Amino acid sequence: MTTAPAKSKHRRLPWLLALALLLALGSWQFGPWLRHQILLQAVLRSETASAGQVRELAGGTADVRALLDQLWNTGRVPHRLAALQEAIEQARGGALQMEQIRPWLVAGARDVDSDVREIALGALAANRDPQLAELARRQLTDVDPQRRLLGLQHLRRGGVGSGDVKNLTPVVMDLVRDPDPTVAASADSLLRAWTDFDTGVRLHSALGEGSEPGSGRLDAGKEKALREGLAKWADWWSTHRTNYAVVPALGADPGGERTGPMAADFALPTPAGQTVRLADYRGKVVLINFWATWCNACVTEIPDLVALQKRFGDQVVILGVSLDGRPEEHDHDHEHEGSGHAAATTAETAEVREKVARAVKSRGINYPVLLDPAGEIGARFNGGELPTNVLVDAQGRVSRRFIGTRSPAVLEAMLREAGAKLPAGVGL
Repeated sequence: MTTAPAKSKHRRLPWLLALALLLALGSWQFGPWLRHQILLQAVLRSETASAGQVRELAGGTADVRALLDQLWNTGRVPHRLAALQEAIEQARGGALQMEQIRPWLVAGARDVDSDVREIALGALAANRDPQLAELARRQLTDVDPQRRLLGLQHLRRGGVGSGDVKNLTPVVMDLVRDPDPTVAASADSLLRAWTDFDTGVRLHSALGEGSEPGSGRLDAGKEKALREGLAKWADWWSTHRTNYAVVPALGADPGGERTGPMAADFALPTPAGQTVRLADYRGKVVLINFWATWCNACVTEIPDLVALQKRFGDQVVILGVSLDGRPEEHDHDHEHEGSGHAAATTAETAEVREKVARAVKSRGINYPVLLDPAGEIGARFNGGELPTNVLVDAQGRVSRRFIGTRSPAVLEAMLREAGAKLPAGVGL
């Protein structure tokens, strides 16, 4: 005899089968959309974003502009860079028009991230954008010689009109006296192209091998020869300046971005095992220096950072975030795309800690050094190419991100621009 529960079970079976069929149909029909939404929310909430993730998201949406706008508006370093790169690729492929991505390019040319600026200005120059002259000119007054160099490069590549050349010549003329030899030699090269006057200076021969652009470092003999060649512009300008109008100074940039997003808090251990948080230093200007013991350029700039910390005292905090232990440590030109590396073993962690501790001691580092062996915090700032430096103002906002070394004078100018003040009794 069939029991009542058994009968009830048989009656439910068709309904269960129908429900399973509906779920299967729903998964087939809405699965891609659901996966897209899950990935989108994950990327928007994450501190990191890779070019691959953004490319996948762009391929799964009908409104690429809205997607890229969402990514851009997060304000985060990896998101903005990936969004800008994807926007340019979409324009190259014909999915978007150049005019559609232009607002991001113009904003990017004013971004706190030097990589974003470089990519944006390059795209504007390639398309001979009418606003390029003004945007490039703004780079020429930046305290960072790499940005001044960037402005000069794109003025030459962008094919600015004759009217812009006439207006910009007096501005570029000032840069032949720039304290950075690479900027001064680049200004000479641009002026030669614009005026046909040749001082005999050639950028490569003047700087020679081993001189990093924007570092301010040059052999004394080469520096003297360079400056003697550049001095010829003074005579040329004395007889030609009447052909050029007085160019008004640039006013405040209404679209300029002096500060970026809030730098999300993080906690990392020191080699001694203490935990340090970024939030511990709110109210002070913080320079985060991503480095590694195997990075020659990083090690070379340590004495400058030590001197800078000593000069500013407790008015400034330098955080040296070591990326030793990262799997791709011998490929420091590779763009770091995020975390997700296999967890290091206890022995590997101890080895990294000891290696960094030895470097701290032997090099007399007087600022906190933190360990980020998986590169998780480095990935927040695209810290794959070393050294990567991030400047955070006293309010906790990112005010600059740049790659490579800078002279002590340039670093000090950046810190002061971000609001840092020298202690009483310390001269300028």
